[in-house]
Amino acid sequence: MFIFFPIGRKAALSKFPYFTAGLILLNALVFVLTWPGEKKFLNERVSFEQFSSLGQRVADILISSNSGIPQETRILLQNEKKSPDFPTSLVNQIFLSVQNQTIVISHQAQYQWKLCYPHYVALKESLEKSSENRHSVFSKYGFSKQGPIFPNILTYQFLHAGILHIFFNMFFLWLVGCNIEERWGPPIFLSLYLLGGVAAALVQNAFYPQHQEPLIGASGAVASIMGAFLIRYAAMKIRIFYFLFLSIYPRFGTFEVPAWIAAPLWFFQQLFMGLMTIKYTPRVGYWAHVAGFLFGVGGGILIRTFRIGKPWEDAAEQTPDRLEIKVEKGVSAFFLNDFQKARRIFNEIIAVCPQHIKAREGLLRVYERENNQSAFCQTAIELMKIANGKNDTVLINEILDRTKIVIKNAELTDFLFFQIASFYEKAQRWKEAVQTYQHIIEKFNKSTYMPKVLLALGKILKQKLHRSQESKQYLEKLTCPPYDLEWGTAAKEYLEE
Repeated sequence: MFIFFPIGRKAALSKFPYFTAGLILLNALVFVLTWPGEKKFLNERVSFEQFSSLGQRVADILISSNSGIPQETRILLQNEKKSPDFPTSLVNQIFLSVQNQTIVISHQAQYQWKLCYPHYVALKESLEKSSENRHSVFSKYGFSKQGPIFPNILTYQFLHAGILHIFFNMFFLWLVGCNIEERWGPPIFLSLYLLGGVAAALVQNAFYPQHQEPLIGASGAVASIMGAFLIRYAAMKIRIFYFLFLSIYPRFGTFEVPAWIAAPLWFFQQLFMGLMTIKYTPRVGYWAHVAGFLFGVGGGILIRTFRIGKPWEDAAEQTPDRLEIKVEKGVSAFFLNDFQKARRIFNEIIAVCPQHIKAREGLLRVYERENNQSAFCQTAIELMKIANGKNDTVLINEILDRTKIVIKNAELTDFLFFQIASFYEKAQRWKEAVQTYQHIIEKFNKSTYMPKVLLALGKILKQKLHRSQESKQYLEKLTCPPYDLEWGTAAKEYLEE
């Protein structure tokens, strides 16, 4: 003996799936309100099939050659047995005539008659009583050809016959519904659920047109969500519980398989069972499962092709929890030396949330390990701008310490050096700011940032480091062409202090 059962999926949710939980609670509420009464009704009810079968046995007693009834009565009963409404009112009149001895039967037939007819009468009265005094919720709200199409084609999806019936349906709904709701949004999720249930009901009834019992249960709707899950999360790992009892010692445990294996296996099992039971009506709606699943697959393909769920996909990627999960993946890739993957993940996070400090720190580490000095400094500057906006001087100093090591022999643009020098200045690291500004003067003597560099350098040397003579040589350059028209006045103010 062996058992395989899915118990979970390897995916974290960025937010609570309220609509999935709401559907489960609604199904549970309907179950609590309907099943106890329906169960009592089913226990007390005598089905027409039972009644008809017993009527056939009673009629066979009279039709037999040794019953002693008139030949015309025998022929009449034989013809009435072919009626789909057997036992008819005419048959009941004949039965009553035999019971009242208006029609006399043989002693041998009387013995069998006394054994069967009282049971027939009791079943007849029970059937009439249940029809008059009670009604079936399943018959009223389940889906069948005898009942109305609407709203029954929707209401049947919320009716369940027993604890196990609702438990397994709701368990599978939670297993796959949460992620579909998160990624494609409540409108698409509910549409797939309800319309998948509609498709399941229509196909199930098409395969079994003579079936009298109403169709109930959410399994077709849940199968639709499973089909959509296969399209959206084909690679997601599904955790499977197994129990093997092939020898004296049973074995059990769990293993993981991707959804593209688990979901099709379930589908083909349902398809096989549907084909095996095509000649009679099973108690399980296999074709409802098949139809619901195929509806979900088709819907999922359309949604992905036309990107109908993109607004919710983007929103799901921007939630803090989801971004944290992606950061962890980026960090893991970094420690595995997969810098290309780590860089891609961190850039994806930054594209969604430019202010994400952890993602930028991770990207900084990647560029540092790749020895990409220019990209490192650009990222460091952006990160320091974010830290400056949050008055996080500790982070600014940490980044400056790391940047100092990188830029020693780096081939950077004057813009990057100027930005770094500005942050040294903001961090009140005056000597390092002076060294960086002086490096710009030495290396980029025609830089467009030169007047700003000269002014900043003159101010720091005069006001912060009290090196007035050294400051003077930089400020005086601003009083001469080509800078004097724009910068001369500001430079003179500092010179005159």
